[in-house]
Amino acid sequence: MQTDYSDDPEFQELIQYYLDYLQESLPELKKNWDNRDYLRIEQFGHNLKGNGGVYGFFDISEIGKQMETAAKEQDDSALEPLIKQFEVLLKEKREKHNL
Repeated sequence: MQTDYSDDPEFQELIQYYLDYLQESLPELKKNWDNRDYLRIEQFGHNLKGNGGVYGFFDISEIGKQMETAAKEQDDSALEPLIKQFEVLLKEKREKHNL
């Protein structure tokens, strides 16, 4: 799904900034996972849930929602695949936007 601003060059710059930010955040997310820092993972998921849709990335928002819930529940069996899914999805988004 795309937003009404999908062809706007300024909006494309914002998308690039957001995807770059997520890419830069990935090592921290992995570190938090390794340390089982559920609070930080929950906060990251919460931010994904809220921000993804702003950029038209409703699939990222959904992963964020699931990640937030799994972190609250300290559900490792759900978190590990969600983090991997997020990493793959981010790579796909970056490729689609030539980043």
